[in-house]
Amino acid sequence: MVRAKPVLEIDVDPSKEFKRTLVLASQQSKDLRTPFREITASFFKTNKALFKGKNKQGYFTDLSDRPLYAFWLKDDDKAVTKNNGSKFFPGGYKDLKKKTHGFVYPILKASGRLEESLTNPKDADALESVVNKNILILGTRVPYATWLQEGTKKMPKRPFLVFGNENEGFAKTTTVKRRFQRWKELLEIYCADTLRKGKK
Repeated sequence: MVRAKPVLEIDVDPSKEFKRTLVLASQQSKDLRTPFREITASFFKTNKALFKGKNKQGYFTDLSDRPLYAFWLKDDDKAVTKNNGSKFFPGGYKDLKKKTHGFVYPILKASGRLEESLTNPKDADALESVVNKNILILGTRVPYATWLQEGTKKMPKRPFLVFGNENEGFAKTTTVKRRFQRWKELLEIYCADTLRKGKK
């Protein structure tokens, strides 16, 4: 049997605070599937904040407005047609996105594929799996997601897969900070209840 290796492993818990909570919880309870269900629901629900609003979202680097020649586009692409047949966009990627999708913001939204995968657990690209009683995997299968998370030579990183204990961007929002605390509380309360029941 051949196992595919992940394209990129992303460390979204740099302080290891959540990992320590998980390790402690797994030592106290042999089955964390109950809090995992609530954490999963919270993950998809709170990710909706990434795609709200029509204005610039201050926790991500803005899109480039430096002049751009989009050589990779075909002559009949929507953006080229709307740009009077030219592949040169004076307003840069911001201009290109507006002409391709009809809007610029929210920054992370274009086709809507990433949004669906991060807000709808039933989406084909949504990554939501309880591997066993102590391991939960959450994320997205969208292939270009790693470019946004980590950045590229030509694009700044816009990390959206976050816990809330990081010190940048979306992780610093009240939504994510509360989510992180809630996840810890769910694990701690569940384990405390499990221990109490075990003593009876």
